[in-house]
Amino acid sequence: MDEGEKGKFSRRELLFGAFALAATLRADTYLTARGERASAHEQITEVPEAFRIKSRIREIDERYHEFEEQLRERLRPESLYWAAHNLEELDRLGIRHGELPAQYVISPASPANKESFDYANCLGIVVIGQHRDTGENISVLSHHPPRSIHQGLSSALPEALREFAAQVEPGTVDAVIFGGRYSRTGSYNGVESIEEEYLAMVDFLRTNIVENLHIEPNIPVGPNRNIERLARVIVDTQNRTIYLGRPPQPDGADKEGFLASEAREQLSDWPDN
Repeated sequence: MDEGEKGKFSRRELLFGAFALAATLRADTYLTARGERASAHEQITEVPEAFRIKSRIREIDERYHEFEEQLRERLRPESLYWAAHNLEELDRLGIRHGELPAQYVISPASPANKESFDYANCLGIVVIGQHRDTGENISVLSHHPPRSIHQGLSSALPEALREFAAQVEPGTVDAVIFGGRYSRTGSYNGVESIEEEYLAMVDFLRTNIVENLHIEPNIPVGPNRNIERLARVIVDTQNRTIYLGRPPQPDGADKEGFLASEAREQLSDWPDN
């Protein structure tokens, strides 16, 4: 090639470069729960069917507590102790936490089954993956009010997810987001817009899961619209199954599962309570 040809590209090379750039931009962006475009650090990978978390959703009625006691007897789950006043006990158990009144709790990654109760406007995540050395499934369960984003959760959650990711085999990880309360017009606990609070928390949780685990989290059922009774969760780690206790919803209305990236779209036509 002579000097005049240096720095020139053929039409084919230019077209190839344009397609490569477009693919990179698609891989590096995703739609948030707020409907905005944001960057992800890595391309999102699809979770194989065999490693997806199964969700068993049951309405909390007069028979629910008998079912739950039988489940707890079989699984022997470890409690997450949300709203605990004994912070030294949480430290001893390896549970990351904030302080009341906006306390968050994040379990250590372990093969143990787990449980937490009284999700009102609080949300939680469950992540499960296969341990690199033992081949056992390990899980992380969390429980946090939306206000905890500004009180330590913004650093504690990504730290917990990075530690989890370092212990598991790539391609074996799945994640779900659950809980929360939703209302376009109502208020709760001094919060003027429950709708925006819920969507902001979903966006925060999804962003951290995408950036640290590189997967798209699922929301197995829509947020609670019945605040008189609170949601509950039990995690069966080895069987990759979560059991969600769900209060009866107004008018029987509910939302089946959807991707976290679709939260705003899915809830836009939901009846208000």
